Amino acid sequence: MKKISLKRIPIYLFFGFFGSGKSTLINKLLESKKLKNTALIINEQGDNDFNNIIFEKNRDKIFDINSGCICCVKKSKIGLTFERIAKEKNVKQVILETSGISSPEIVTQLLINDFSIIKNFELRKIITIIDPIKALENLNNWKEAEQGVYLANDLIISKKDLVTNEYIEVLEKKLKELNFENKIFYSNEYKPINFLTKNKIDKIIINKNKTSQHKEKLISKKIKTIKLEIPLECTYEGVVMWMDLISIFKSDRILRSKSILNINGKPAILESVRQVFHPIRYLKKWPYKNKTNKLFFVCQNDIDIKEIKKTLDCLNIKVKKSSSDKLINVKDFASFKNLFSRQSAYK
Repeated sequence: MKKISLKRIPIYLFFGFFGSGKSTLINKLLESKKLKNTALIINEQGDNDFNNIIFEKNRDKIFDINSGCICCVKKSKIGLTFERIAKEKNVKQVILETSGISSPEIVTQLLINDFSIIKNFELRKIITIIDPIKALENLNNWKEAEQGVYLANDLIISKKDLVTNEYIEVLEKKLKELNFENKIFYSNEYKPINFLTKNKIDKIIINKNKTSQHKEKLISKKIKTIKLEIPLECTYEGVVMWMDLISIFKSDRILRSKSILNINGKPAILESVRQVFHPIRYLKKWPYKNKTNKLFFVCQNDIDIKEIKKTLDCLNIKVKKSSSDKLINVKDFASFKNLFSRQSAYK
């Protein structure tokens, strides 16, 4: 079985259209001692000499992927870049600056699913830079712009001085309709301490003081969050089947998810972006005492909590060889097939 390191290097992923100010902000952050030993991967299409000027002080830490946007570059090349960084000494974190035309969903899916990356690295935070001058136009016309907003942990508005305060108010309202974390900063105020702060999803899931049963929160007319706590012991096979159910029937409306599951008594993390799941990753110890399953979803508003709860019947299905040496027990498979067939009624 392929092994994922227990001590992985965090990746901080930057999105933003061309000219949004990604390079300027990253260079400012890298001047801080708190971000010493940061490796920087640049996937910005265009002039390498320009990047060399911008990042002159940090040139020895830069790894270029300039043969196209990261969505289109061969996976092997991206994986090799991360493997090179893994061999470097004293690298504490990686910043990945994507091309202005990259698809946020595709890049994020790559970083949570490509084993050559996830064996030594983990996606810690997504930061999206918003150029206010064309932000509303981009959000209305480009799905990549909308993806960058709803996936982001931190939203950063650059060039605030070039637009009116009234326009900023309209823009912030629009951003809050698409992003559940609602952590909006201005580029001149964004500090390393903000950059290194944990994202909201982790804080919600690993909540040692409170328990909540089936909570649902409306963020806007477009999105909502759903948090479930289920006190049962999952099976590995049941979790794999559940991933299939979500991918096939719900991924058009579940934008992202992150869960801590009790799989055969062991704590494991599972996360997804649309239909793509990160491989199951076991933790060294439980982050809380009651060993319950905690699942958190960011969804489109038209999905009902009952739809997701219905899929959870799958989590503890046991799959064993039958006496006739068939792959799985007939009764167990019949249970799963029945559950699978019922999902279409909820789509």
